Amino acid sequence: MLRALILALLFACSLQAAVPTWVNWSAIAADATPHADITVTLPAHLTNDIFLLMAFNRDVDETATVSGWTAFTGSPWDRGTSGRYWLWWKRAASASETNPLVDFSGTTGDAYAVAAVYRGA
Repeated sequence: MLRALILALLFACSLQAAVPTWVNWSAIAADATPHADITVTLPAHLTNDIFLLMAFNRDVDETATVSGWTAFTGSPWDRGTSGRYWLWWKRAASASETNPLVDFSGTTGDAYAVAAVYRGA
């Protein structure tokens, strides 16, 4: 009986989920011209990987959207009067996800965006 209990506990411990791991960053997409929507080229990824997409604009009056991605609660965040940050996430449905377009609404400020890929989340 004790042997069966120990084996059951060892088996249960071996089923513990793996820790999510960072895979790669994308190149930084940037445009210094007034109002530029930018496309981020996603790094290589697999089905079920998690993407984190961050965008920054040097204007606190801008809004930004990304179709098919989920914004983090509280996003955007203002950085005083110098800019605004946004953060979105998405689970990869395939190993060939479409590169996201960050659609800025305003007409001023430099725009930047970058994506990270995590596996095992």
